[in-house]
Amino acid sequence: MPMSKRILQIGAGASLGLLLGLLLIRPGTGSGTRPGEQFLLPAPRPAADAELVDQTGEVVRLSELWRERTAVLFFGYTHCPDICPITMAVLGRARQLLGAEGERVLGMLITVDPVRDTPERLAEYLSIFPTGLTGLTGSPETLEALMMGYGIIAERSEATSAGAPADGDAAKARAGEDDPGGESDGYLIDHTGRSFVVHQGAVRMTFPPLTDAHLVAAGLKVLLDP
Repeated sequence: MPMSKRILQIGAGASLGLLLGLLLIRPGTGSGTRPGEQFLLPAPRPAADAELVDQTGEVVRLSELWRERTAVLFFGYTHCPDICPITMAVLGRARQLLGAEGERVLGMLITVDPVRDTPERLAEYLSIFPTGLTGLTGSPETLEALMMGYGIIAERSEATSAGAPADGDAAKARAGEDDPGGESDGYLIDHTGRSFVVHQGAVRMTFPPLTDAHLVAAGLKVLLDP
């Protein structure tokens, strides 16, 4: 199935969180020559925090999860047939490529679809990927505030046809097709497809959609082994 995406614009009168998003959706600007440094941000940015519920049903705070680990945050949903499963597989593979250092990395799928993504659904979904990934959900209000902090856009659509050509930073995920869970209410969610790396409490790196696992591992190694 071809991946369908469309451009998601952010208005000029954005909040501080959305202004952060405007910076983060651009390609990495690291100027070094070491592999992976191209994903570094020009300067660390405060990482937005929230209290969420993981796939085991436990209430967790993001800042506690990344206190002693490097976290890669991806905002997506389990009924997504393209960008989300690819990203989760890449994150899992990148951890494997890092060997023992991969244990210091935690991949996070933060849902943009809390209505369908219950803890049980997240647990079932993540079971098909390599270990070291956690799924997180919460109230719509909490998730909306968190997404604003990272400049994430997620829009529900009832359309079922393919969208406009990709822009590389936002993916239209088609619910109900190639769905490992099997059940869908038939709606799509257009969402930002970029991942954010939180290291020592700050966003220090960002990966464009569909970044190769070897490149992700190289980027993470820059932070893990400076």
